[in-house]
Amino acid sequence: MHIRVAQRDDIETLFDIRTSVVENHQSREEIAALGITPASVAAMLETDCCAWVAERGDRPIGFAIANATEQTIVGLFVLPEAEGQGTGRVLM
Repeated sequence: MHIRVAQRDDIETLFDIRTSVVENHQSREEIAALGITPASVAAMLETDCCAWVAERGDRPIGFAIANATEQTIVGLFVLPEAEGQGTGRVLM
C-alpha cells in the first residue's frame, strides 16, 4: 500500500470512494446538500485542509482529509472491498 498527498485531480476519486461506503453511506446529492461539492473540496485543499490517498498498485482504495486550522479529521473512507486490511489505520 502506498499513501500520497491528494491533488486537485483526485477530487472525483475522493467522491467515488466516499459514495461507495456502506457504513455512513451518502449519495452525491446528499453530500451536495451539506455543501460538499467538488468545488468546495478544491477550495478546502487550497486553504487549510490536506488529503491523503491510499493506493494498492495504482488503484485508489481509500482517503483521509484533515483540517489543520480545526485540527480535526474531516473524513476517512475506504472502499468496501478494501475494508479490514489496515487501510484506515495507515491513513490515520
